[in-house]
Amino acid sequence: ESLANKVSLEEALKNHCTQGSTILIWIDVTKQAEWEDIGTWLVDDVLDGFSAYRVVLLLTCGESKELQAAALQLSEQLSFQEFLISDVKDASTSRAKAHSLHETLRFSFSEETKQCSPLKLLSENLLSEITLAGLLAKALPGIDGSASSEAQQVQIAGMYEDGLDLIVIFCVRDVGFLKNLSHNLLTGVLGKNLGESFSQIISKPDGVNGGVAISGANFRPPAGRAGPRTITVEPDMSHFAKNFEHAILALDKLTTHQTEKMDEVVKYDHVHLKAPAGAGKT
Repeated sequence: ESLANKVSLEEALKNHCTQGSTILIWIDVTKQAEWEDIGTWLVDDVLDGFSAYRVVLLLTCGESKELQAAALQLSEQLSFQEFLISDVKDASTSRAKAHSLHETLRFSFSEETKQCSPLKLLSENLLSEITLAGLLAKALPGIDGSASSEAQQVQIAGMYEDGLDLIVIFCVRDVGFLKNLSHNLLTGVLGKNLGESFSQIISKPDGVNGGVAISGANFRPPAGRAGPRTITVEPDMSHFAKNFEHAILALDKLTTHQTEKMDEVVKYDHVHLKAPAGAGKT
């Protein structure tokens, strides 16, 4: 049983790996097994330096000390060039399922009241989708609820167009982030900031004049030079309201950290809880 997947993996290597191909092997140490023997087999047969294919190994393990020790021994046996042991016990969403850690926002982009395709505008200006993803990451509230600095930016998992609407898939960090996101949407801050930053990177064609307000005065560039365009971005609030409820419910279970703290304080009548916003106090 300890080598139950050996045959199927060998068949996969034989049938699907050709010269120059890459195969990803995920080893998940979730139960006790003869991991040393498995490691020897991997080193001798799978990670053979003379193989025509390249192997990328992903090594993960369960939470028990025994499994972590087995994974550490296996990583040393496999001679990883570098490795990271990450403890997620205190993560605010450690018990949430992966698909529930992402939600979507729907935006409409318009110019002079006419809806337009943001991805087409990027293409016309020789800009990539990565540029727009960066603007979105800056426009969203930071993971600590403050302004979104580079170190605190929420990750954009993906985006695509549905008709002319832009669908943005983003990482949900915690309840605090969701509440700040809701505030920024309801007050119009998110749409305003995203519209302004997007307008700055999209230029008008040559020969078309544009205007921009500077300190209360209108500045108009000389004729024949490209000027700024005004792109209005509006989030779909109905779409957000539906997803907001789903995301909140996905985070309604106590995390491991919250459970431990609850066990500590339940015997007291009055307790003062002190933690950053979004840490799980409520």
